[in-house]
Amino acid sequence: RALNRSREIALDRLPGTENILTSAEAQLGQVLLALGKPLEAIEHFEAALSYAKKIKGNSETIIADIGAQLSKALASIGNYRDALKILDVSIQSRIKNNTPINSSLIGYILTYAEIAEIAGLNEEYTSATQALKNILDTERNLPTLIGSRARQFLIKYYADRGNLLIASRYAHEDLMTLKPILVQSSSQPPRDKKLLNEFATQSLISFLTVSDKLYPNKSRKRTEAIRRGFEITQLILRNEASESFASSLSRRVFSTNEQKARYRRLQDLRRTLSDKQLGLKNLNAERAKSGERTEDPNPWKRQFSFSAILKREKKDEEEKLLLEEISSLVAEIAEISSEVASNEEIIRIVPSEAIMEKLSDNEALLAFLFSKHGGAAWSVRKREIDFKILSSSYTDLAKIVAALREDVDFSKLGKDFTLTSFDIGLAHTAYNKIFGPIEEKLEGITELTIIPHGPLQKIPLSILVSKPFSTKNKKTFS
Repeated sequence: RALNRSREIALDRLPGTENILTSAEAQLGQVLLALGKPLEAIEHFEAALSYAKKIKGNSETIIADIGAQLSKALASIGNYRDALKILDVSIQSRIKNNTPINSSLIGYILTYAEIAEIAGLNEEYTSATQALKNILDTERNLPTLIGSRARQFLIKYYADRGNLLIASRYAHEDLMTLKPILVQSSSQPPRDKKLLNEFATQSLISFLTVSDKLYPNKSRKRTEAIRRGFEITQLILRNEASESFASSLSRRVFSTNEQKARYRRLQDLRRTLSDKQLGLKNLNAERAKSGERTEDPNPWKRQFSFSAILKREKKDEEEKLLLEEISSLVAEIAEISSEVASNEEIIRIVPSEAIMEKLSDNEALLAFLFSKHGGAAWSVRKREIDFKILSSSYTDLAKIVAALREDVDFSKLGKDFTLTSFDIGLAHTAYNKIFGPIEEKLEGITELTIIPHGPLQKIPLSILVSKPFSTKNKKTFS
């Protein structure tokens, strides 16, 4: 509605508003494409192109970007040839203008390759893939995440064709590119950290998948790959860790009491900041509800009584104090976060050998990671560390976990707090997906420490059923 209103206003004021119309039409196209309405999206992308060509000055970049968006819409309705023609124009436009290699250009080539692959156009697919390879092999300062996305594409391309050595090279390069950013990510905003973790998790799983196929069991290179992968796993888990896990990790990593105290101070500050921000939000909501900040021009609709003025002044003071406290907290958090990020002693990871030597023969540690394409499970024992690739994706597992949580919802328990229904079959399916691939690694283990990830953090793993359980009714146990 907002974009349509923007279009209406701009249309009334033509000429001179072509830039606004270009932006509104292009964004409408993106929204409609996301809503699953590609034909309508195409109309708006084409309108955006028409307006963009009327903008005075250099509009080649804008035209190229809109063309790339239009190509995705055309590909979604199966019009692959036209989609590739338009993308080729966008790519050539950037090359003709000597545009430096950047995220947009790599994104165009990636989209071209993906569309060509779906369409089964092998010549175009191979050509785009070679262009990506040339860029990655010659450019050393690529934007991190788009560079990772390009490497992931090449890893799949070469692995699918059995060329595991080249796939392994790109997988290792991708992992090593992301590692220093993971190390320094403690002070990043949550949204940026989440995006980085998604890329890093997928990169790690690709690296492990290729290593698993390329190197034989117990070979030196496989052992190196396992240790390297386990280091990255710790960095990702630390980024997504809960307060309790972070505290546990800090006790292992910090070597002095002063460092431990500073880290605990950082955790306390973050909790206090969250409380203060919530208090400010509630105060503002209360003031808005009372009409205290209404913009109504009628003074009689405002609160002008003496008592109301006193209340308002009190709330003004309360708000001022909260804002000052929040500002102070943010500054101190930034200072300590900087120390944490720059202190090598703090950011180091625990080598797998250090964990193994602390385990008894009957103890094991399991760590899990999941991405949208699959997962990985680590098993660490006294004399062995290994991993298994899991076929279940983050989304697949989340659906199973959600269903199991429904069955153990406290609000649905009987009066004596017993389960009234429980899907034993689904609990066994979940066990097979999570523990099945590594079950042989747990033989003889009586004490198990588990570091869950993603959906696994939302259920007690003890509710999973390790063996098939034959009943007439798997919901009521009868």
